[in-house]
Amino acid sequence: MSSYSVNLEEIRRDKGIVYRLDFGVNGKRIRQTVGSNKKTAELIRADTIQKLILGTYKPTGEKAHNLNIQELIAEFLRSIKNNVRPQSLARYQTYLSRFSDFFRVYFPAVFADVRMIREKYKREFIDKTINDDSQTANRWSPRTMNSAMTPLKHCSGLLWMMVIFWLQILCN
Repeated sequence: MSSYSVNLEEIRRDKGIVYRLDFGVNGKRIRQTVGSNKKTAELIRADTIQKLILGTYKPTGEKAHNLNIQELIAEFLRSIKNNVRPQSLARYQTYLSRFSDFFRVYFPAVFADVRMIREKYKREFIDKTINDDSQTANRWSPRTMNSAMTPLKHCSGLLWMMVIFWLQILCN
C-alpha cells in the first residue's frame, strides 16, 4: 500500500495566515490554498489524503460539481440538528424552506448553483416576502421577517462556510 505525503503549510501574508496544501500527483506538484482556518485546512488535508489513497482525487482542471440550495440547506440542518432545540430547528426549516422556494421560483439558475448567490438576491427575497400583494395569505409581516433574519444571518454565515468547504472538496 502506498502512502501519500500531503503537507500543510502555514503562509504569513499581510492580511493574516493562510494555509496551503503541498503534494504530488502523477509526478506533478500541486499547491492548493485551502483558507485561513486551521481546522478546516486539516479536514481538507485529511479528505485529500483519503481521495489520493482511494484513487478518486481529480485535479482542479476538471469540472466541479454544482451544489444546489436544497442540498446545502439539508446538509446545514443535519449539521446543527444536535446543537439547537427542536423548536429552533423547526423554525429554521420554515424560514429556509421559504428561502429555498423563493430561489427555485424566481432565480432557478442561482438555485441550481449556490456559487452564484449574491447579497442583492437576499434583499430581493426580503422585499418580495414582505411587500408582495399577490400572495397576501403567504406574506410575512415585518416582525416575522425581522425574527427570520436572525437565524438567516446565522445560517447564511454557516452556509457560506459550508459552501466554501464543500466546493474546495468537490473541486479537487
